[in-house]
Amino acid sequence: MKFIIQRELILKPLQKISNIISGKNFLPILNNVLIKVKKKYIKLIRTNLEIEIIIKIISCKIYKSGTTTVLARKFFDICRSFPELSIINIEIKNLRLIISSNKTKFYLSITSENNFPKLEIYTYDLQFFIPINLLKNLIKSTQFSMSKNDIRYYLNGMLFEFSKNKIKSVTTDGHRLSISNMFIEGIKFNKSIIIPRDSIKELMKFLDNKKDFLNIKISNNNIFFKIGNYSLISKLIEGIYPDYKNICLKQYDNFLQADCNKLYEAISRVSLLSNEKFKGIRLYISKNQIKITANNSSHEEAEEFLNILYEGNNIEICFNAIYILDVLNILKCDKIKLLFNNNFSGIQIENFLNKGSIYILMPMHL
Repeated sequence: MKFIIQRELILKPLQKISNIISGKNFLPILNNVLIKVKKKYIKLIRTNLEIEIIIKIISCKIYKSGTTTVLARKFFDICRSFPELSIINIEIKNLRLIISSNKTKFYLSITSENNFPKLEIYTYDLQFFIPINLLKNLIKSTQFSMSKNDIRYYLNGMLFEFSKNKIKSVTTDGHRLSISNMFIEGIKFNKSIIIPRDSIKELMKFLDNKKDFLNIKISNNNIFFKIGNYSLISKLIEGIYPDYKNICLKQYDNFLQADCNKLYEAISRVSLLSNEKFKGIRLYISKNQIKITANNSSHEEAEEFLNILYEGNNIEICFNAIYILDVLNILKCDKIKLLFNNNFSGIQIENFLNKGSIYILMPMHL
């Protein structure tokens, strides 16, 4: 195996795969990157048995084909250490990977590709294309409320529901629920899948080309994403997602309209003196006014009044400030509306003019 490549052309792909979620890598070989050198291109492959990333590099000069594996992070650090625009020579000699540029040489231990997990061949039932910017916005709208390490494993991911010309993403951690809808032509099937949290995080690293399209293929157990020379394959979470539709408010007793930015700033200020662990704040809602308060174990307090549009009964309700701020930061609109029934029920937050996304927060008991 031997090829020559400019530093920048291999550095970015290595950077993308060197940081693949690796906390579950109980096999040492999973810390390696598989390098496949063909006649006209190079493939860099990385996996943790749940996510598989493949990056194809065409702009290089190949002298000899071959395949090997080497520690991904070490390979990346060495290539990064060379000056900008350096020409890097990479070859295998005497069972070692030699990386050289100008007068510098590195000799790395390698591991046979036979020890690398065999890449599965998948058969996909469904295929479609979607603009990258649409998928990126859809994920951003709900990503923050995915659960992390819930024993209800199906919550540690993002639910996608496909129907005619429509995609919906849903996440919940049991304390909050996020739902976002997006219309797109070309979806002609009905299907629900759950993509793991780590796979969503890896995918978002590559959704940076707003003008391009993403090719998506789905099977019963896996999902495949392809953007140009980059591919990601992820296992899907098996399980039945909670019936979130019953949580959405179909009827409500109280309706509140507020300035999104002013509410965000007020909560941000007041929460500075909230309990460091629970971040709880109180909302005292009365006619055309909210009083926001917080206190902590040091007997410190903060309060702020905010003008709103509200004609209902007086309500006192407590929330985690971070949860509200997450929602307001995603909405970033002029006006929002809050729908609720009483101080024990969840509160539903929406963009006043656009119902594309719905957020539901459960109250705290302080």
